[in-house]
Amino acid sequence: EPTNYLDLKHQVAVYDLLKTIQMDQGKTIITITHDINMAMQYCDKALLLGPENDSRAVIGPPQDVLTCERIEAVFGVPVMRLTQDHRTIFTPIGQWLQHDQNPLS
Repeated sequence: EPTNYLDLKHQVAVYDLLKTIQMDQGKTIITITHDINMAMQYCDKALLLGPENDSRAVIGPPQDVLTCERIEAVFGVPVMRLTQDHRTIFTPIGQWLQHDQNPLS
């Protein structure tokens, strides 16, 4: 996981560098990440391993592979898909948000 423990600025810098190497040098870059949103932005293909005790895996373009249903099954938490300007991100929905409660109020 090349961006593990990095702040956002440095995560983007690493993925920008990897994408530049791929595009300029025609290299294939393989990375492992739990960051679904970076995978959506930078990867041409995604491999999503099945949930625990499930050997099924799905491979293809990130926009096809990374669905709410699959992410929820693998990570065990509900997610919401948000799209703006043709860019998609996923955000987890914690227990407070599931019940329309605000823990800060």
